[in-house]
Amino acid sequence: MPRLTALSAGLAVTVVLAFICVRHYAVVIPEDIETRLIARLTENNVSVSPSEDTNAPVVSATIDGRDVTLTGIVKNEAEKTRILSVTQTVYGIRLIKDRISVVKPAPKEKKTSIATMTRDPAPEKERREKPNPTPKKATISCAETVRLIIGDKSVRFPPESAVLSAKDKALLNALSEALQSCADTVITVIGHSDTSGSDALNNRLSLLRAQAAAAALRDAGLDENRIKTKNAGSSHPIADNADPEGRAKNRRIEFHLKTALTAP
Repeated sequence: MPRLTALSAGLAVTVVLAFICVRHYAVVIPEDIETRLIARLTENNVSVSPSEDTNAPVVSATIDGRDVTLTGIVKNEAEKTRILSVTQTVYGIRLIKDRISVVKPAPKEKKTSIATMTRDPAPEKERREKPNPTPKKATISCAETVRLIIGDKSVRFPPESAVLSAKDKALLNALSEALQSCADTVITVIGHSDTSGSDALNNRLSLLRAQAAAAALRDAGLDENRIKTKNAGSSHPIADNADPEGRAKNRRIEFHLKTALTAP
């Protein structure tokens, strides 16, 4: 009987120790993977948060056990493939979930001179003989439609972040749907920042914000060739950067609409 009691006690101790080890490594392993992944990405000129290097792609990594989820926006497929390849070299990672988006630059607009836009080739006699056209019904312009949708709402960001909230995504979805009926317009998405960081950091952060909003418009169905992005950094504040409320207003997105002129 004492021997059976001793065996039972030993088994109980073994189970407790095993449980402690499992709990310990459940925490240690993800932290170790994250540390080594950040180091490996940094060595290969990949930032895991906005940095002074405006040429380095920026991604974020979420660790769940031994699974890694990568998110971010990069310039091309080659950059995305390089980041995934670097991540695969980190020992201990079981699964890589790719959430990286590639943003394509919008084509340049073709300009038409004022003379070409106002020139009327029809002879004077032909113009006099033409009947008066039927008056057209008044319509709301695309710019007015955008103003009605946005109203007093705005796309804002937390400090040092380019992540859109669910509320912002809903606003961008409505904006994308309205712009799809305005086939002759191009929208420029302009990102802004407050003055908390350096000029290089703020320029990079404002570009990431513009790219995030542009990606949301594209994902909602708007033709990517009609979307342009621009970063303004902290150069155009609309509120005082001396207090938190003013800085929150300056971390924003603005939209400019322009008619896309085509060659004759």
